[in-house]
Amino acid sequence: MTTRNLLTIVFCSVAISWNVTASDEVGSGMMEKGAHGVVNIGTCWIELPMQVCKGYDRGINSMENPAFSRSVGTIVGVFRGISHGVGRAGVGIYQLGGFWTASPHDNHGIGTHFDGEYAYQQGEDEGLSLDNTVNAMGAKAERGIFNIVACPAAIPNEIHGTGNPSNSLIRGGWFTLSRLWSGIYELGTFVLPNERYTYGHSFGDHTPLGN
Repeated sequence: MTTRNLLTIVFCSVAISWNVTASDEVGSGMMEKGAHGVVNIGTCWIELPMQVCKGYDRGINSMENPAFSRSVGTIVGVFRGISHGVGRAGVGIYQLGGFWTASPHDNHGIGTHFDGEYAYQQGEDEGLSLDNTVNAMGAKAERGIFNIVACPAAIPNEIHGTGNPSNSLIRGGWFTLSRLWSGIYELGTFVLPNERYTYGHSFGDHTPLGN
């Protein structure tokens, strides 16, 4: 596929998705999602120094020696900074590249989360246990796989729900591409942290049959 054809598909998809509802909510959601993508890509590197500083300040609670606690915390911060930086870059690419797509309703219980909405914010560490971290990553991968496999179901679901085949076909196609894009991102980055919230128009809950 040539670059020209790819751009044609993207711009046609943008036009289709914009006209699906013809509402200000959809347009503002696209702009908000794209803007977050730009910010996340441009500031992802900040996660490394931020997490190192946070690691030093927080230390390791199980260690009684303050100096040793902060030293280990700093080392942990380096690894957290790398994972959060790569994760934020991945989110940014997903958001900017798919600003025209709809998004999952929310990320509650899906993946581990960044400390703050933006890399330069102090935010708050979730403090998940190892089991909860594994479960959150597994939930992210599971939703990703499901959206990839079941995304075509969005089309008949929209037709059944509205009874208008022509408009429902376009809207269902938009949701199908949106779920596919979201699923590829989530499956490919399930071990990396993601944002607590989603941006853009929502394509519904975790199942294509719930739009």
